[in-house]
Amino acid sequence: EGDNGVAALLGHVTSAAGVAMRTLPYTATIAGPAVWAENETTSITGRSDVRDAARAMLDLMPEGAMAVVKRGPHGALAASVAGLVEVAAPAVKVIDTIGAGDVFNAGFLAALAAGKSLEDSLAAGTATASLAVSTYPRRYAPPESRS
Repeated sequence: EGDNGVAALLGHVTSAAGVAMRTLPYTATIAGPAVWAENETTSITGRSDVRDAARAMLDLMPEGAMAVVKRGPHGALAASVAGLVEVAAPAVKVIDTIGAGDVFNAGFLAALAAGKSLEDSLAAGTATASLAVSTYPRRYAPPESRS
């Protein structure tokens, strides 16, 4: 009976990955970013190397889009027509990772909307998420940035 459950789960995952591949071209605007977690990109594309997976995601997206991959303690990367950009995450003592991806998204998108470079925007998302997961109560911006 346990094997049937595993087979059903694997069938569901395979089916979900197929749906994701078919809908991927519609997930980003012409010039916009699409942001995923590392395990999502490798699962959807079937590529074990996250850099290859990001490039494969980009190939399925509209021209001018960028595929952004959140890598937790390994930082983040983005594939675009300009190539691959990677940033490292600072070493922090992790307290709680709940919401880390959403916090990354906020920091990344705020920096990108403010006209920062792709590398600076990835660094902002990574720094924001790193601060959030390593503080209690949570902080989302360093003290020097608050007015």
